[in-house]
Amino acid sequence: MYYAKTAEKIAVQKSLKTLNVRCLEAKGNVFAYQEKYEEATKSYFDAIKKGGEISEKESIRGYASLGYVFKKLGNTKRSRDYCEKAYNLGKKYADTSVMVSALNLLGLADKNEGNNDTTLERFSEGLKLSKESKNLERESQILYNIANVYFNKKEYDKGFEYFNESIEISKSNGSFSNTAISFHSLAFTHYELNQIQESMRAADSALHYALLSESYELILETYAMKAEIAYALGAINDAYSFLSYAYAYKDSLNFSQLNDAALSAENAFEEEKKKIQDSLTRVQQQLAIDNQEKINNQKLQARETLIWIFAIVLILVIIGIYFLIKNN
Repeated sequence: MYYAKTAEKIAVQKSLKTLNVRCLEAKGNVFAYQEKYEEATKSYFDAIKKGGEISEKESIRGYASLGYVFKKLGNTKRSRDYCEKAYNLGKKYADTSVMVSALNLLGLADKNEGNNDTTLERFSEGLKLSKESKNLERESQILYNIANVYFNKKEYDKGFEYFNESIEISKSNGSFSNTAISFHSLAFTHYELNQIQESMRAADSALHYALLSESYELILETYAMKAEIAYALGAINDAYSFLSYAYAYKDSLNFSQLNDAALSAENAFEEEKKKIQDSLTRVQQQLAIDNQEKINNQKLQARETLIWIFAIVLILVIIGIYFLIKNN
């Protein structure tokens, strides 16, 4: 955040517009990582606004990031809208990174709606693009998501295969949050299959990486899972302790308020766009009025000139007639 703000200050001072957009996106990413979604949303909207002033291409990443934020806040419709916009723009401008991000989120949205075939199509395209661009973090995330699809389809061997591949990549890449998410889901799957001891071992690994990631959301979910597993093992005191830890972290998160704040930022962004458009319309209308007044004034001046010319001619004719009569 320090470097993002420092770079932003330099960008503003030296009128480096593209760098300014990158800084706003970087700030948004830090806020999102810290789960400060209200601040993240505002930063991404600012990035879209300033990027759009440069070119359409410069606003793409902001839309993809908003798709992620609204997904985290549970607003699937908003997430899908922004992701589809990001994917289409990414395809238009050959931005592979944005396309992969959007496909991953759209696949998750389809998965939540039970569309397994569409989900696998999106994930497969995203996996192919992430491998081509050597994006290991995104590759790990998509492998994890594919594993969950196969678990939903009760194809457990295939699911575990994708899970293990995802974990190996995220561990080698030093991605604590992705590794924690993978182990958490692994623990849940073992639990569903009544493999309780394996489930607790996976949950222990999930908590280890969740604590390293410093993500309150991941820590909360992992403690809640460990409480459920401990209860199944008959360790009631441990279950109570884990649940207490989970509630302690839950107090730090209020997704309902955060979602309202994100929507408020979106509305402010849309209102500002409308004000700019209204202002441009008013300017155009005023220009039209000014032009019409100018034309009317020109017509009036021409009419007055003609009247004066007619009056002078009339006076000259009268004088001519007077001298003609006088001479006769």
